[in-house]
Amino acid sequence: MREDRQAVLLQLAEEIHRAAAIVIGGGSGLSSAAGYDHYHWSPAFDDILGPFRDNYGFPSPMAVFYYCFSSFGAEWAYYSRYIRAMWDAPTGQPYLDLRAMVSDKPVHVLTTNVDRQFFRVFPEEQICAFQGDFGYCQCSQPCRDAIWENRSLVEALTAQLDGVSLPEDAVPRCPDCGRVLVPWVRDDTFLEGAYWHQAWTATMIFSGTG
Repeated sequence: MREDRQAVLLQLAEEIHRAAAIVIGGGSGLSSAAGYDHYHWSPAFDDILGPFRDNYGFPSPMAVFYYCFSSFGAEWAYYSRYIRAMWDAPTGQPYLDLRAMVSDKPVHVLTTNVDRQFFRVFPEEQICAFQGDFGYCQCSQPCRDAIWENRSLVEALTAQLDGVSLPEDAVPRCPDCGRVLVPWVRDDTFLEGAYWHQAWTATMIFSGTG
């Protein structure tokens, strides 16, 4: 089995060497290999999100999307801590290795990952985050075609946390309509707006399917 795997890796290396350009399809396994398992509890999130896990009984970090919080403050307490953890997390070694493997090639990335790791190693214009990305927020309506980078926001929010609670008056809201902001991650409110369409179109053109 080990020899078979070695043969596959050698063939892959040869194909990369011969390729004129490369489309990378990246899913959750890459982040799990980096130590950031969003679908099971792993050491990378244990200490940071442990109080929320213990309080709510979440089976995984991503289980928050299936939980009905009692208030927006409770919901954004979790969002802010989780999102900040993704902003602050070191770049995973598999992502660094991947970049090194294709560093001399034209590259485009199509990913369902929402944890910002691909944005650490490839330029934004080379990435289509098909399911969105936790590094952005949108209006929960949404009332307009806009997303907002949220690093400064979550840093400010986590400074106001009291355990697993956030004051209701700290909950971020849309500057236009006043509705609560939500992470730009696919659910029933997900905004497939201009930013999303531009990235998707670029992927199709690069791969020769658009």
